[in-house]
Amino acid sequence: MEEIIVRIPARDKGLAQAVRAFVDRVIGFGTEAPRQRTLDYRAHEQALAADAAEIERQGHAVSLSALDVDAERIRINGVEHVRVLRADPAEYKTRVGRSRSRGRCSVRKASAARQ
Repeated sequence: MEEIIVRIPARDKGLAQAVRAFVDRVIGFGTEAPRQRTLDYRAHEQALAADAAEIERQGHAVSLSALDVDAERIRINGVEHVRVLRADPAEYKTRVGRSRSRGRCSVRKASAARQ
């Protein structure tokens, strides 16, 4: 059987694991379903939805982490801001559940920082 290889950066291991779990479930179902006399497709559908939601949560985690900028000064909408805090990863609520970013940075306007 010919395979398709999807490359996901190692730093995004959670996303890779979620994608793999979804694919394994679909492939496993395709292999086992023809052998079954009875089948609870509703249970399979619910499991797929849960796996898909995990992929989406992991996608949010990767995306939210990309928003974290580790710099002393950044420009947002043309206004200079300074970093005031580096913090541990944060948990964010998304449509499909909670997602964790890798880190977070709080900033304030540079003019406010000088006062």
